[in-house]
Order: sequence, then C-alpha cells, then structure tokens
Amino acid sequence: MEAQDSIPDDMQPTNREDKVCWLPYRDGKFSIHSAWDNWRSHRPKVPWCQSIWFKFHIPRVRTIVWMAIQERLSTLNRLVMFGIKDSSLCVLCSAQVEDHNHLFFACPFSCQIWNALQSKLNVSWPSMDWMELVERMNVNISGNSSATTIMKLVFTCAIYNVWQERNLRIFQSTKSPETVIIKKVESMVRCRILSVNNFKEDNTNGWFIRVWKLPPSVPKKAPINN
Repeated sequence: MEAQDSIPDDMQPTNREDKVCWLPYRDGKFSIHSAWDNWRSHRPKVPWCQSIWFKFHIPRVRTIVWMAIQERLSTLNRLVMFGIKDSSLCVLCSAQVEDHNHLFFACPFSCQIWNALQSKLNVSWPSMDWMELVERMNVNISGNSSATTIMKLVFTCAIYNVWQERNLRIFQSTKSPETVIIKKVESMVRCRILSVNNFKEDNTNGWFIRVWKLPPSVPKKAPINN
C-alpha cells in the first residue's frame, strides 16, 4: 500500500486499456517521418534546394547534381589530390584541369552543350563560374510552371549527361559528340514532361510547347470555381 500511495495521482492504475504513445509528436502516433524528423539535425534550407528538389525531378539525376553542387564528384583534380590518378587533364577537351568549375560549364565541350540548350529555354546567360550559375538558377527560376520545370530539368539533365559522358570516356573509352549529348538531354526532358502531364497552365506554355514539340494537352488547366 505504501508503494501505491507514493505513485502520483496522474500515474495511478485505472481500468482503461494501456496504449503506447510516441511522445515526440503531440498526436502520439509513430511514423518513420516523425522518427527521422526527431532524430535529424534541423538546419536552414540551402538556397539552391529548389533547383534540385523540385516536383518533377529525376531521382538518378538529382543525386549527381546534388554531389556536383557540393563539389563532391570524383573529378580528376580531386583524384590526383588523393593520389589515385596521375593526371587531372580534362578528358572532354584535353586542354585544362578537370574540376567542377571546368566541367560545368567552362569546358569548351560542355559549354557548347549548355549554350545550345539555353536557346531552347529562351535565355542567354553570359559565361560564369559554376557556383555563380547555381545561384543564378536559384534566383531567377522559381515556381512550378511548365517553363520553370523545363528549365530545371534541362539544367539538371545537362549536368548529369556531361558527367556520364566524362565517365564513359574514362571507363569505356567511348566518345560522343556534343550533338549527341544535347539530344540525350532533350530526350530525357521530353520523356519526363510527357510522363507527368499535369503542368500548370501559364502564359509561357505556348512557346515551350512549340519548341519542345509537346502536345497541347500537357498543361493542366486551373479548375473553374462556380
């Protein structure tokens, strides 16, 4: 009895059925998301997050672009620094040291690809350093319109395909010209757009639909409120 008397009133046994509560969340319900959210370190969002984690991103592309922005791809200059390679000469142009800034898009090979793709985005940006380009994308391209989504897809797919071409030249000794890489990027972007088929309708759709040869049914019309 003494032991029972020492138990606080709010913890006294009752006739109600016991249940397990997940204390970190108010509703007491456990989920993988809530566990991860409770366990992880909360930090401010990086400014370039929307350039990668957008609605219609391509997962395998997103991972490569994330590593590129972090400058964590195994570029030849990094491999030389780690003592894995002897030469850091770019395999795309055979003229300069391969690092992230050179690959995206200072290299004459990748620069030609990026310039050609810009013409299909209705933009003409001057040559700039890699991180300046990432910042330009973050500042100038936002929202979920078809134009914005296509721009983000082109940007990320261009990075992905340049990196893939670089790897093919190193590991398989195969080469593709710039025109082939441009076609690959265009094909990836078109396939992704056609697979979702629910872009928001806006004033820029007509130009992008015509240039990218998309069906007029791609944009999703806003519902009419009665």
